Amino acid sequence: MNGLYSSTTAGLEWKREDSGFFRPCVTKVFCLDDGKVFAINNDRIYRKDKDNGRWYNVNLTDIRTISGIIHINDTVYLFNASNHYSAGEKGAGPFVKKNLLAKTIYNTIYVPLQKTFVMKMMTSASIAYSKDNLKTYSIPFEIIKETYLNEVTVEYAYFLFLRSSPYSSRVYCGTQSGVFALDTKDNYFVPARNDGWLDKKFIFDVAINQIDNAYAVTDGLYILPAGKTTWEQAGTPPQIASPMLLTAVVDVHSYLYTSSIYGGLFRTVVPTVILEKPLLKVPADNAQQLPLIDMGVSWNADKKSALYHVQVSKTSDFSTIFYQDSSITTTSTFFPTLDNNSTYYWRVQSRLFGVRSPWSEIRSFSTVTVYPSKVTLRQPANKEINRPVTVSLLWNPTTEADSFDVHVASDNAFTMTALRDSMIAKREIQLSNLQQGTEYFWRVRGKNRAGYGPWSDVWSFTTQSPSGISEDDNSGMSVTVHNNHVILHYGAYSQSVKGIRITDIRGKTVLSQTIEQGQSSSDFDMSGMSKGYYVVILDTHTGSISRNVIME
Repeated sequence: MNGLYSSTTAGLEWKREDSGFFRPCVTKVFCLDDGKVFAINNDRIYRKDKDNGRWYNVNLTDIRTISGIIHINDTVYLFNASNHYSAGEKGAGPFVKKNLLAKTIYNTIYVPLQKTFVMKMMTSASIAYSKDNLKTYSIPFEIIKETYLNEVTVEYAYFLFLRSSPYSSRVYCGTQSGVFALDTKDNYFVPARNDGWLDKKFIFDVAINQIDNAYAVTDGLYILPAGKTTWEQAGTPPQIASPMLLTAVVDVHSYLYTSSIYGGLFRTVVPTVILEKPLLKVPADNAQQLPLIDMGVSWNADKKSALYHVQVSKTSDFSTIFYQDSSITTTSTFFPTLDNNSTYYWRVQSRLFGVRSPWSEIRSFSTVTVYPSKVTLRQPANKEINRPVTVSLLWNPTTEADSFDVHVASDNAFTMTALRDSMIAKREIQLSNLQQGTEYFWRVRGKNRAGYGPWSDVWSFTTQSPSGISEDDNSGMSVTVHNNHVILHYGAYSQSVKGIRITDIRGKTVLSQTIEQGQSSSDFDMSGMSKGYYVVILDTHTGSISRNVIME
C-alpha cells in the first residue's frame, strides 16, 4: 500500500524502488525472462529494463483499472473490465471475439510445461496485449488458442485464485471453502486424484516447490506432499505472531516466503528442497594411467535430482575449467579427448531447477604417460670449429618432455664427461670456461614421469685454439690434482692475490677462498664434487689467471 521494495539478498535486505511513481500503491509486480520488470499502479503501468534503475510510464489509452498481467512467449497481456468477450456458458466454452454475454477475466495463469493459457471468468472482460513487451499494445484481444474449462462443482465455483506449478502441469484452485488440485491435460482441467480439501478453510494462497509439494496459507501453514492425497498441518513458524497468513511463494532456490495478515515477511531458514551432494563411484581417487579417449566417470543418484553438473579441471581449485556439462540426466558421463601424462580433478553437483546441492568431494586421476620423442639438436652446428670457450647449446623441445637430460664430454663415448645435468626445463644451456682447442661431444634426451626418451644424435664442436699463447703464460701458478684435492702454488703472486675460485663448466662458482697477503699456496678438497671439467681462477689486483682441471 505504501511502496514497492526489492531485495538482491534473497529477502534478507530490502530497498525502496517506487521513485517516480504516480502514487506508491502497487497492486502487482511482474518480471520477464529478459530482465524487464513491470509494476501495476491502478490505471498505470511502469517498466524498468535490466540493469537500469529508471522506471518508464507505459502509456495506455482506453485502459482503466488493470487487474492483471501475464507473459506468454513473446507476448505480454493486460486485462481489465472495459471490453467484452464471450467465454461460453459459465466460462466453460471457447472465447469468441464478440460483445455477447460477457465475463470479466478475474484471474489468469500460464502452465509452461503444457503451454496452456487458463482464464478464470466472472462478469465482463477486456484484454490488451503486446508482442514487443509493452512498447506498443493492441486492443482488442486476439485469441491465442481456444481454451476450455471443465465445469467444477457449483458449490465451490467461486474461486479466490488459481495457482499453477512451474514444475508440473498441476493447478491449485483456492476458494472460500477450501483448496483442491487439478491437472491440465489437452487444455482441460481434470481432477488430480482425490486430494483433500482443507474443508471450510478460507485459503489465501498456495505455493508449490520444485518436487511438487504444495503449501497453503490460511489460519496456519498446510502442506500437501507430492504423491499424498491429504493436506497436513505444518504449523505456524514461531517468529510469526499471528497464525493468519496471507501470501506464499517458493523461490527458485526452494525457500518458502510467507507474510502475516498483521504484517511481516518471513522466509524459511533452510530450503524446502535439499539435495544431497553426489557420492562419486569411479574412477577411484588418484587413479593412474587412465585412457585418453572414452574416459568415463560415474556417481550415485539423488532421487530428487533432475540434472547433474560435472566439472573437470587441471587445477585442484577449479580456477580454470577443462570441461563441464550442467545438463546431464544420467549418473555417468564421458569426457572429450584428454591430454596424456596429465592430472585432472573432477566433481559433481546435483540440480533440480534452481536448487543446487553442495559439490561432491574432489577426486583426481592421471592419464597414460607417453615417453618423450627423440630430441633434435639445433646449434652449434655439427662439427663446427673455432667456437669460443663460452657457448650456448640449443635443441628443439618435445611436447611430451617435462625436462631434459644433457651430456657434454671430450670423447664420443662420454666417459670424459664435462657436464651431466638432468633437471633442465628450458631448451638451451650455456657453457663457459671450456678448454681451448678441444673437441666437445654433446647429446640431449627428454624426460617425464614415464622416464627418459631416446638420446638425440651425437653432435660435436671444437673450441678456438690458444692463438700463440704458450703454457708458460701461467707459469706463476701451478695446479696439482691428487686424491680428490686441488693444490695450488702461486708464489709469484703472493703479494697481489685477492682470492681463488673454482667454477664448473657453466661458470658457476662451486668453491671459493679469500687469500691473505703473502700466502703462496692453497688446498681445495673436491671429494664431494661430481666428476668432470672445472676451472681454477686466481684473482689478483692486476687481473685473473685460470687453469682447467679434470676430476676423475
